[in-house]
Amino acid sequence: MHNGLADFIEAHAEAIVEQAMEFARTGEMGPGMSEEELRDHLPEILHAIVADMRTPQTRAQSIAKAEGHSQADPEQPRSAAGTHAVHRAHSGFSIASVVAEYRAMRAGVLRM
Repeated sequence: MHNGLADFIEAHAEAIVEQAMEFARTGEMGPGMSEEELRDHLPEILHAIVADMRTPQTRAQSIAKAEGHSQADPEQPRSAAGTHAVHRAHSGFSIASVVAEYRAMRAGVLRM
């Protein structure tokens, strides 16, 4: 299945991660954090997003997922995004800061 947005994100993943890191370096989000800590799981999150976009699903499944009603498999390990959020929380990030970081990645895609 061809997905132009998934292809775009995959082709520009490094630039998207860099923009998110740039955002994380500003303000209260990442004071004193190393480049490795800022980068953390961002590439894996983008990879998971691309894989999910390429996974066939019905319109109903797509709507349910967009509304936060998708079924998570409790047998599967935590996602890259979930692991990233836990690490950020342990580093003192507020939930608002973690959400802002994800929004920064989205904004980077939209700007590009």
